[in-house]
Amino acid sequence: MDTITRRLLPGLLIIGILAGAARASGQDSLQYYRLYLRDKGTPARTLSPGDPLYAAASALLTPRCLARRAKVLPADQLVSTDDLPIYPDYLTRIRATGAQIAQMSRWLNTVMVYTDTATLARLHALPFLDSVRTVRAHRAAPDPFGKQVSLFNQIMLTSEPAASDQGCITEAYGLAARQNHMQAIDAAHRMGIAGEGVLVGVLDAGFDWRNHNALNQLHVIGEYDFVNHDSNAADEPGEDAEGHGTAVMSMIGGLYDSTLIGAVPHASFILAKTEDVRSERNVEEDNFVAGLEWIEAMGGDVTNTSLGYTEFDPPEQPHTYAELNGHTLLASRGLNHAVRMGMICVVAAGNEGQHSYRYIGAPAEADSSIAAAAVDSSGTVARFSSIGLMNGRTTLKPDVAALGVGNWGADHSAPDKFLTGQGTSFASPMTTGSIALILSARPSLTPWQVRDLLYRTSDHADAPDTAYGHGVVNVDRMLTSLAESAPVVGFPLVQRTSPDYVSIAAAVRYGGFISSESSAAMKPTNFLSLTISVPGTSHSATATVPQLPTGIARWYVPTKFADGYTLQASDHVVLEFGFTTSGTMIRRDTLSLNGRDFSWLAPSPASRYASRSVLCTEAAAPGTELATAVPNPFTTSTVIQYQTPSAAHVSLIVYNALGQEVETVVDDPAMAPGFHTAYFQPAGLAAGSYYYLLHAGDAVLTGALIYIP
Repeated sequence: MDTITRRLLPGLLIIGILAGAARASGQDSLQYYRLYLRDKGTPARTLSPGDPLYAAASALLTPRCLARRAKVLPADQLVSTDDLPIYPDYLTRIRATGAQIAQMSRWLNTVMVYTDTATLARLHALPFLDSVRTVRAHRAAPDPFGKQVSLFNQIMLTSEPAASDQGCITEAYGLAARQNHMQAIDAAHRMGIAGEGVLVGVLDAGFDWRNHNALNQLHVIGEYDFVNHDSNAADEPGEDAEGHGTAVMSMIGGLYDSTLIGAVPHASFILAKTEDVRSERNVEEDNFVAGLEWIEAMGGDVTNTSLGYTEFDPPEQPHTYAELNGHTLLASRGLNHAVRMGMICVVAAGNEGQHSYRYIGAPAEADSSIAAAAVDSSGTVARFSSIGLMNGRTTLKPDVAALGVGNWGADHSAPDKFLTGQGTSFASPMTTGSIALILSARPSLTPWQVRDLLYRTSDHADAPDTAYGHGVVNVDRMLTSLAESAPVVGFPLVQRTSPDYVSIAAAVRYGGFISSESSAAMKPTNFLSLTISVPGTSHSATATVPQLPTGIARWYVPTKFADGYTLQASDHVVLEFGFTTSGTMIRRDTLSLNGRDFSWLAPSPASRYASRSVLCTEAAAPGTELATAVPNPFTTSTVIQYQTPSAAHVSLIVYNALGQEVETVVDDPAMAPGFHTAYFQPAGLAAGSYYYLLHAGDAVLTGALIYIP
């Protein structure tokens, strides 16, 4: 199998390849040259709002972009001359030589041109050029995809899947069940976390998301073709490459109930087509960097790149081992800059493990990338997964590993068709989806905090190596680690259950314990506070009802606030969950009162909304019932949950097996309606069976307790 064909297996790592422009034009003397410019027409510096260049530099930067940068940069250094476009006078003078501009990079201040040697001499005379790199043209490569269809297990599902968002998401993974469970993605989904508020950028060879049932429900905020310079990221005449990006995108965010559900179906997506599969050229790196710049400016949080650049079609020269040092090659420099701006960049490690050159290429080798190796379902490193580099580097590659053998994804050839494949380009989207879940749970995390979290919680953390990195990514362990410092709160359900009240439910994890004795032993008085407010107004109310430290937290909030304002059926509300121990705000979401909508990109005025939280419970009005004590049996203490549908005299008394009163836990003559908790710690009591008796108005309920000290 020739090198180009081998590198382009659908479902394997796509190595960057671009069109044979010289061949297409019939002018063999034309060549690509990368121009490195001295400056942007002004000295390099950070730009404050008062600087005359600030408006031009920030024109492309969205509020989301600036908010994400603020996580990693000082408030007065969010914008710099790196954000300025190439100096217009320089572009005018470059064009005046007769050179055709093929691509540009704002960050790296480069211009890729396509021209002949006579024009090159005129370019060299330009005083603002720092240096020029020759990138020579070559023959066009044959279409590689047409030969590889037989390598895939393709199926057409004949049964009609259920409508999306019916039932519990963790029971509706379908074909994606194995890959989701291997990365413990279901742990986040059980908490109602499915990528809400996260913008995922995908850079690939093309996407057919509109025509596939697993993708056409997703929220795509933008797409751009950096090969043909238009807004169509699907195949164009003469191309056949969209299959790879379609499969990759579906693993990250597919949404086809009971058929294939990805990690973050409630995320938003931005798609960059940077590859032209008809040939392989250095200019692919320029397209990749341009794509990163666009996604970053749009406010992207995490990107997936199942692409790499090492070898090129003759006569272009391959990158050398010495160049793969994490910060020299164009693609790697662009990626490092993106991470400095607060964006997380995941890259497939490569599929060269069984070949003579078996090392990770660019941009996976970039210092700031998160390079993903591939493992099979047993956790064994796939033989094809590229090996990391140890050429004086300070960062270990690959960083982590994920399932990359037998992954299921959408097949672009039909709306209901799916395929399996293997490659680190499938391990990469599994890693990207896992990271997007963590960002949805804790949006304040910076790229370096996410990297540290991955390193500490992956299954090879104590003995990382150049094949496996720090091991297989595990979302459950990452959530547990996050919860050790502050509670993790999932995306809430909210519902206006009556004219007078709003019901809210949210999953909470604290200290890594789920319904455990250790968590229940913490007296849950006002463990989480909830503030509900109307955006753009001063109307707000705070509920500090005691909650379980771990499990499903519930609030029942009056629609009439203390200031006299009554929530309207058309209102959107901002929910802020706070940790009462420290006063820290943990989560902030914008939702509608009917419990079925949320802002995709809160806090922004985006008009697109998605379906309800994937939390597998209800936010219904409370009834008169007593929930099971948690834990039960218990060794030191338990928390008893109960509900009151209306204001009532409530008493909760614990008795021993002889019917003798042991403790009055609650005695409130006018308890407000809602969800409540009571803490019972039987200090000095003998082990054995007890029971509790709840009086709530006219209702009387009982339940058993088992105390095992």
